[in-house]
Amino acid sequence: MCIEKYMIHILQKPQFISMLSQEVFDRDTFKFDDKMGHAFLDLQPLASASKLKQALQLTTGETKLRRLTPDRDNCLLADSFITYTNGEIVLEVGLRLSDVESGELYVTVKWIDHPIASDHRKER
Repeated sequence: MCIEKYMIHILQKPQFISMLSQEVFDRDTFKFDDKMGHAFLDLQPLASASKLKQALQLTTGETKLRRLTPDRDNCLLADSFITYTNGEIVLEVGLRLSDVESGELYVTVKWIDHPIASDHRKER
């Protein structure tokens, strides 16, 4: 089993963020890589959790901000929680690959409020 980690930076205003889509391929040495499936993750609950963190004025500790549950409209494998831990909003989630017999993708997403976005909100 090969585990690869990637860091993805999304530089958009929270109200415009919707989905993170992942396509998974196998890695072949002597032929083309084969598509194994795809999964998506709705990022809007993370944006909402960021607003909740600000409303609660959280600064330290660990707090569960939101619960995400699997249903027909998402790729979640099991219940997952968006937590505030050590100053970061974190979602650790398992995703079921679509359009394939079986396959799973495990993702950790950290939401970081961009200082410019925070300053812009204060001006309003």
